Amino acid sequence: MHVIFVNYGDFEGPSGIHIFHLANALVSLGVKCTAVVPGCAEGADQFGSPRFSTYSISTAHRLLPPEDRQVIHAWTPRETTRTMTEQLRRRLGGIPYIVHLEDDEESILNAYLGSGSQLRGLWRRFRLRFGRPKRPLPCPGRYRRFIERADAMTLIAEGLKGCVPHPLPHLIFHPACEEEVFKLPLDADQVLRRKLAISPEDIVITYPGNTHAANRQDVLGLYEAVWILRSRGRKVRFIRIGKDHVHFSNPFPALLADAYRYLPNVPSRKIPDYLAAADILVQPGAAGVYNDHRFPSKLPMFLASARAVVSGNGAWVDGLSDGRNAVIVREPTPATLADAIDELIKDPEKRRQIGQNGREYARARFSWLENARRLSDFYTSVFTHRRIQIRS
Repeated sequence: MHVIFVNYGDFEGPSGIHIFHLANALVSLGVKCTAVVPGCAEGADQFGSPRFSTYSISTAHRLLPPEDRQVIHAWTPRETTRTMTEQLRRRLGGIPYIVHLEDDEESILNAYLGSGSQLRGLWRRFRLRFGRPKRPLPCPGRYRRFIERADAMTLIAEGLKGCVPHPLPHLIFHPACEEEVFKLPLDADQVLRRKLAISPEDIVITYPGNTHAANRQDVLGLYEAVWILRSRGRKVRFIRIGKDHVHFSNPFPALLADAYRYLPNVPSRKIPDYLAAADILVQPGAAGVYNDHRFPSKLPMFLASARAVVSGNGAWVDGLSDGRNAVIVREPTPATLADAIDELIKDPEKRRQIGQNGREYARARFSWLENARRLSDFYTSVFTHRRIQIRS
């Protein structure tokens, strides 16, 4: 069997991390893997030693040969992935393809098209269909047809099952995280804190995540929660890692002053270092169209780090136990988020125990190798299903 992962971007961000670890785990099970990206194919080694081949799409056109039992795993139906998948299928003889969903593409698309003026929305729709948008996004209409013609789908969250056309086979698996995160010391890393001019007495909240139109309000709520805590006299420091893909002007960075560190260019492989410097990790977000259909890739890493995790009430909290392995804010607002964090600040022992329980939960629930075993079986079932369809 030969699995060809096609990613909408190069080896960066959560998607690149997921493909890297899944491909390595599949290779350990005897499955041949290749990853194809739009541009630079040399970035996979930032996550470790890749045991699979990597190609840019231009190189894949020249060097990737047709083989028996090949399948494309298209990482999301974004327009870049769709066009690369169709190009490869023409070269490789119409091999089966599976579409992976990380988010509800429709809610992301609506958030992108609906932000700003009506004229801007029309211009963005035009660019999605005929030009090159700045961000990898699905193209209206085309991405739905791409899903409908797929042989199967994989999903990152239960809530995405409604996006699967009947009777398309599908598999749900959650992301996992690197083994090194499970080995982070329980005590905060004071060396990195000193480099950031953070004292041992400060409470550090770290949030690694990009902002876009769909999660902008959630991240703003976290900024405001930190500001509320500072207003109460709490010695809180906020480290924010990630890029802003939307206009993100807000007063809180200025209000937080020296309590705020914005680090947009931290490489993915360095994020565990910043988790190690934290005391509390927060996954903001209220139940709704966007958060009911996702599973944040950072959550397994948060839990595995043994830091106390505070979370909003998105669909990802199913299975977590409030007060045992996480703190779940059932009606998340900036004020209630601040209250939940404040309780942990006041009770270091509770904070430590929740963090350790979270690590145990992550160890039992999130494994790249287990995901790879299930995927290998799923790929085999896709080939079997396709043969039956051809015969009938």
